[in-house]
Amino acid sequence: MWSSILKCKELIGQGLVWSVGHGNDNSFWYDNWIENRCLRDLLNLDGDVISNPATEVCEFIQNKQ
Repeated sequence: MWSSILKCKELIGQGLVWSVGHGNDNSFWYDNWIENRCLRDLLNLDGDVISNPATEVCEFIQNKQ
């Protein structure tokens, strides 16, 4: 049974959508909240160029958008 579940993991992951909610538990740079990838990887940034690595997604949400 577990082997069947593990085989489906990638396929299931493609159908899941990340919900940021209020964004206060989501890292702006390191969580996979955009296209199942982290923003740092999408922008091809080295970790040492990120001035505030603790930034959360909620810091960019205004009026629930």
